[in-house]
Amino acid sequence: MRGLTKVKEAFLWSEPIEEGSYIGSATDQIYFDVLGEKAHWLKVLFANQFAWIRSELVKQSIQPDEQQAFVSADYLNIRCKPSGRSRKLGMIKKGSKVDIVSKHGNWLKIYFQNVLGFVHKNFIRISAVAINKPLSEDQFWLSISLKPKKPVQNIKEENLKNLTVIWNRYGNLLLHLSHKFKIPPAVAVAVFAIESSGKGFINQRMIIRFENHQFYRWWGRDNPVIFNEHFSHDQNKVWQYHQFRPLKNLPWESFHGKQAREWDVFDFARKLNETAAMKSISMGLPQIMGFNHEKIGYPSVQKMFNNFSKDIRYHILGFFEFLDPLMLTALRNGDFKQFAKFYNGPGQADYYGEWLSTAYSKIVHLIKEDQIEDDTNIYRLTA
Repeated sequence: MRGLTKVKEAFLWSEPIEEGSYIGSATDQIYFDVLGEKAHWLKVLFANQFAWIRSELVKQSIQPDEQQAFVSADYLNIRCKPSGRSRKLGMIKKGSKVDIVSKHGNWLKIYFQNVLGFVHKNFIRISAVAINKPLSEDQFWLSISLKPKKPVQNIKEENLKNLTVIWNRYGNLLLHLSHKFKIPPAVAVAVFAIESSGKGFINQRMIIRFENHQFYRWWGRDNPVIFNEHFSHDQNKVWQYHQFRPLKNLPWESFHGKQAREWDVFDFARKLNETAAMKSISMGLPQIMGFNHEKIGYPSVQKMFNNFSKDIRYHILGFFEFLDPLMLTALRNGDFKQFAKFYNGPGQADYYGEWLSTAYSKIVHLIKEDQIEDDTNIYRLTA
């Protein structure tokens, strides 16, 4: 849910009572991520922390996830102000899908790819869709081409090659999704580079990482004898020192870093309990754990596993679905350590945050965010 303050100044409090601690104030036209409500109060994310604001001071804006809006005219002008005499920003073809931000009399403020402007409501057709429809079920996102129109060329620096390869493979879809979620496209490139070196598959099999401590959580806790015969991990730092042996009389072996061995361990665990084994692997390009399947729109971990196994697009869409308000706020603020804390866990947040920040700084200046590919149906006009 998105809210828009409609007063000159609104106070924010630590609790849904005005006797709580004062956190700060928000001026007119400030957008919030609204996370919950209680009585006449709304719980919002403000300055990277939770706060409460009186609900009568906030007006809910139109939610793009609850509706779809399409251009009904053959060509429709986007204008910089809600007036037919205002300067043109661009032109959209019939049938193009737009996100409605707010209403202004007979005009709609829209966000279309990387253009924010106004169109007349008579030329927009609006239809209701299911709330929070997963990206993986929306043919609009599945049909967008992967490669950017203008790939990065002639990069000689060794430490930049992998980043540019990721952008040149998936840049167009990343550009579209990043505009929707209001984050720089370079963010996704950096995450994919750190998580999986930008690869979703090796030898036509999805890249995975089997986590022993997660398999213990989902299955081994109830089957300790069999688990301890075949799987081991550090009892304090459970994400470390993972080992496996197929028979109890064989020596323990480490397996991380070798995809063939990761799959051997996963296939062994899968025979013990398929659902638990799938919940215990991180999958593909963004390395999202299987137990997060519901968070990214899948009713079962098997559905997530099957989709991720067949098309890299599902990896990319899954990453953006995984970004919750706290992660998005951290990314919009350029706080990679805070993002890593939520995405990778607090144990190694400093390390991941530094790696992400370094990767981001290397690629961000090479990405052309204003490039528009033919399938976006928008034509830029000169001022």
